[in-house]
Amino acid sequence: MEKRKFRPAELLRSFELVQQYGVASSDSWGREYGPIKVSSGIDGYTITLENRRASVTVNFHNTLSFSTTDRAALESLHRDIANVSRELNEVA
Repeated sequence: MEKRKFRPAELLRSFELVQQYGVASSDSWGREYGPIKVSSGIDGYTITLENRRASVTVNFHNTLSFSTTDRAALESLHRDIANVSRELNEVA
């Protein structure tokens, strides 16, 4: 899995969908839908999408930070985000 397959615009859209249709996470910081949890920084300029194996943060100016370089974990994260987005786009 190449990191460049993660596109900031798609991540932002997925974040908004989970914010709208997800439930409050058990730790009261963020929202969850299926395997994806989303949260935003206090500054309002960063958002994070994560599953059990990895996370991606969209920073100011749409730069991306990843919690891991493990290809399988990144593939799992990308797949989970895509599946949740596809499912929620059908609802929206």
